[in-house]
Amino acid sequence: MISDDSARLGFNKIEEKAGIEWLQTHLQSCYAPLLTAPWILDVDVTVKQLYGHQEGAKKGYNPQKPGRCTGQVQPVFK
Repeated sequence: MISDDSARLGFNKIEEKAGIEWLQTHLQSCYAPLLTAPWILDVDVTVKQLYGHQEGAKKGYNPQKPGRCTGQVQPVFK
């Protein structure tokens, strides 16, 4: 694995047109198999009530207690 600085320097040495073609080819090879298989993207945006001054608390959509700070649970799958 390389650092983002090394990747950026390497990509800066490639001409723009050649870089775009390379990127499109490799990105398409990543998502093309997904277009032939049936799949469902299910998103659950759960509102979690936060009390006090917790990290990440913002005033937002909270139907139970309007105007109070909330956080949204964002699960990550690996």
